[in-house]
Amino acid sequence: MLDGTISLVSIIIGFMGAIMPIILSMKNESKFVRYIFEKDTDELFKKYLKTTVKVGLLNAGFTLSMYLRDSILKLNIKNFIYYIWMFSIILFIFLTMRSMSYMITIFFAKDEMNGIKIEKTPNNIYTKEEISRVKEKHRK
Repeated sequence: MLDGTISLVSIIIGFMGAIMPIILSMKNESKFVRYIFEKDTDELFKKYLKTTVKVGLLNAGFTLSMYLRDSILKLNIKNFIYYIWMFSIILFIFLTMRSMSYMITIFFAKDEMNGIKIEKTPNNIYTKEEISRVKEKHRK
């Protein structure tokens, strides 16, 4: 189980590292992806990835500490290490799901928003008419 956890964490972190250049290169090609990155003022995409990688590395560290768990004499400390390890596994799985769903949405996005074709104008990604149509749709 411990070896499987380390393998899973390393595969997921490696996959995220491999897919990041693909998504960043789409930033120049896709109008929708460019729009997402321009409107993402809170930098959620970056935060999602950083958090997932950090928790993955912590999970690998906790997994390695589980090998030393039997050398600890006190039962309370053993149980505490076990519960932290289980929590980090569950947290990593949920964070991975969140990051992957965001990446997949960006990866397979079309240049449309709510059925409206996004057309690039020289100075702006959207025309004023497109912006007003989308705003009116969301007000309802």
